[in-house]
Amino acid sequence: MSDSRIKADHGAADKSQQRREPTQARSRARVEAILDAAEAVIGTNGVAGTTMSAIAERAEVSMASVYQYFPDLKAVIWAMSERFNAEVRADLPDLLGGITGPEDARERIAAAVIEYHQRFSGRLGLRAIWTSSASDPELAAQNLNDSRANGRAIAVVLRDVSDLPAPELDRRAFLVAQLTGAAVSMAALTGDPEGDELIRSFARIAADSLIPPG
Repeated sequence: MSDSRIKADHGAADKSQQRREPTQARSRARVEAILDAAEAVIGTNGVAGTTMSAIAERAEVSMASVYQYFPDLKAVIWAMSERFNAEVRADLPDLLGGITGPEDARERIAAAVIEYHQRFSGRLGLRAIWTSSASDPELAAQNLNDSRANGRAIAVVLRDVSDLPAPELDRRAFLVAQLTGAAVSMAALTGDPEGDELIRSFARIAADSLIPPG
């Protein structure tokens, strides 16, 4: 599965999300350090309690360095979300590639849901911005577009092993991609061990929805 199949079309961002894209390795490393710092600060203080100065202090860079790449906190949050979505897209080929049949497909789908949960659950900063995304239409739209792209990627690799008609498989794959995020957020709110049980149940629901048992 090529990367072109799983890239999301996020559409045009508003001015608060426009930022300078780093071109040199040193600049890219600085941006990554800023995003790592933002994730840590937001994980501790929440979105409302996070300031650009706190991010700069945690990243051990100047305020000018932060503003060089991010005009405001909203742009930082947008970039954090994009980065996590890119990580998930990059993993899809390994998680779902080389499926040998329906039963293998169901196991891989369930494993992918659980992997997503495990990756997300320990990242408190991401959990905080996901919780706040319901009140940010642009961030919610970004996540929806990413789910649409991931759904297309999932449908492509399942086309030969699912008995569903292509349009129905496409719809269900989109739904599963979007609802996985909702299920993971719900599991994070309920906490362990209930959250883990909820994810295991949802993983089975997702697998059976995309590859109905014979």
